[in-house]
Amino acid sequence: MVLVLIGLIGHLVSTEPAQAQAPLAARPADLPHGYLGMTRCVAGRPVSTIDPYLDSISRVETEAHEAVHRRQLATDCVARLRVIEHDPQLRLAYEVEGYCGGIVALGLDPMREGAAVERLRQALYDLLLDVSFEAIDGALDRSCP
Repeated sequence: MVLVLIGLIGHLVSTEPAQAQAPLAARPADLPHGYLGMTRCVAGRPVSTIDPYLDSISRVETEAHEAVHRRQLATDCVARLRVIEHDPQLRLAYEVEGYCGGIVALGLDPMREGAAVERLRQALYDLLLDVSFEAIDGALDRSCP
């Protein structure tokens, strides 16, 4: 099998005929549209779901992000998640730590890589609609390594 690298971030595409490839995994039904990954409490323990269609770079970043969330929820998962979901400032801290962990997993410094920090900032703006831009910017300045 020959693999071809396409695009800036890189998507691997096989040149083998379609019948030689393994069937594609279905997108998990419990992963909301637009989410690359999500961590939930299942039977009182944090469990992550990750989109199987991610390219390798996005997968590394998303797996690291969700690993941070599993660590955050390791003790008393249900109670912690309930508080985080209902308190915008706690959710901001929770997500900033996750996004920073994902970027660091790529070997980038989120506060020195202009494109990485802007992507992080935009993701938080889009996700946390009930939190001011100033609060997000302040949390990024205080929380990313």
